[in-house]
Amino acid sequence: TLYFIKNDDTLWGYGDNKNAVLGNMNYEYSLEPVKILDDVKKVHLFRDHTVFAIRTDNSLYSWGSGWNNEGIYTENGWIENAGSPYKVMDNVLDVTATNGGNGVLIVKTDNTLWGWNYDWLGEGKLMTPYKYADNVVAVSNGERHAAIVKTDNTLWTMGGNTVHGLGYDTDAIRFAPLTKIVDNVQDMPASWAAEEVEKAIGEQLIPDDMQGKYTSPITREEFCILAIRMLEVKSGMTIDEYLGAVGVEIAPIGTFSDCDTKEVRAAKVLGITDGVGGGEFAPDNQLTREQAAKFLTTTAMACGRNVSLSTPEYADIDNIANWAKPYTGYVYDISVMKGVGGNRFDPQGSYQRQQAFMTMYRIWEAIDSVDIDNVKIAE
Repeated sequence: TLYFIKNDDTLWGYGDNKNAVLGNMNYEYSLEPVKILDDVKKVHLFRDHTVFAIRTDNSLYSWGSGWNNEGIYTENGWIENAGSPYKVMDNVLDVTATNGGNGVLIVKTDNTLWGWNYDWLGEGKLMTPYKYADNVVAVSNGERHAAIVKTDNTLWTMGGNTVHGLGYDTDAIRFAPLTKIVDNVQDMPASWAAEEVEKAIGEQLIPDDMQGKYTSPITREEFCILAIRMLEVKSGMTIDEYLGAVGVEIAPIGTFSDCDTKEVRAAKVLGITDGVGGGEFAPDNQLTREQAAKFLTTTAMACGRNVSLSTPEYADIDNIANWAKPYTGYVYDISVMKGVGGNRFDPQGSYQRQQAFMTMYRIWEAIDSVDIDNVKIAE
């Protein structure tokens, strides 16, 4: 069976359908592509009989035969035949499953690791999702063993060692516990971010010295550097040339008592950002999601875009600061930054560097060209 995702995020497939893996119950081979599901960003076929798909709202869906109840889990229990896709759980970043290993592993948006089906712990087959670890950014499983990368760039393994895949000697042939084996592993974007991060790097939107620490929260200073780089790439000018074309001089050294970075001073005069009061900028402060929404919107304005401010009806709208609410609408409307699932925005949530790279790429892509005559200069 072959699957593909179109540019409109619809999932299609064709080929063998004996286990209802095309999302319908007719079980007939299809030579023509069949539309299966809307709003999909990742699909994974498990053991030729069960399919998992992560949708754009980070919800996990599954369908297929279920083969002896081993593949499909729902909040209402296990089912034998799920010919049509339906939801397994919310807030999923990544899913991995292997034909040989039987187990399914999930990384959720809060960086917790969950799994089911394979007996990773030696306590009997797990028929419902079980939490294994915190602070996980990536996972991969093989022949009954799994490798996990944590937020501190350490590599851990667990499971069976029958094919010596754990990376160390152990007598625990089948049920080795989660064990750290390597520090300082190479930093890579998460699978859900990799494609857009790679595109951002390819378009020269990410400085070389920022290409790493993808899961770390981005700081105010770092975001200014990204914003100015995007503006330079989109305009084809250096920031000095751009400011000259706009007719303004960069904010002088000493504008902020705690930061003289050139990009910050340029962002200040272009209205992309401001200080935190008392003559300070707080360059190392981490950006929250609501702050990121404003940064992205004001970056578009610094490119001369006409921005329509509005506030989507998020379920947690009362938790969004009043100053931030209007900025959440613009990035939502142009599909640059939306919620985190369950119609929530999570305004105080952290904003990872890889998320900043992705959304800066989306802003770059959404803006066809800069309009210098329409740039509003900050006082």
